[in-house]
Amino acid sequence: MASSVESAIAEDPSPFFRPSVSAPCQVKLRVKAQAAGLPCIFADSITREVDIVRKLVQRLRLCDPASAWANAVLASREQPASVTREEAFRAVWSSPFNIRNSAADLEQLYSSAR
Repeated sequence: MASSVESAIAEDPSPFFRPSVSAPCQVKLRVKAQAAGLPCIFADSITREVDIVRKLVQRLRLCDPASAWANAVLASREQPASVTREEAFRAVWSSPFNIRNSAADLEQLYSSAR
């Protein structure tokens, strides 16, 4: 079963960009975009913890002109993929953003506290 991100990529493999100051609810979107192998352009104000597939992530300052953001998006569309979708998915799968990994880490933490 394909996710909404995978379906969108099949239709239009556009880069994913978020020029926002703070978007804690959008962490999931950033992680999914990387898992799908999309080039990602994020504001430098967003936590770097979401930079899982570093080859896919580019950072710009919020104070950069709109033309800088537009140029980054256009350039990312013209560049060949730096990682395959499978490699990107594996990186996200093995990251702390995978709930199975997080649950195992938490269980280990609680077990060691006994």
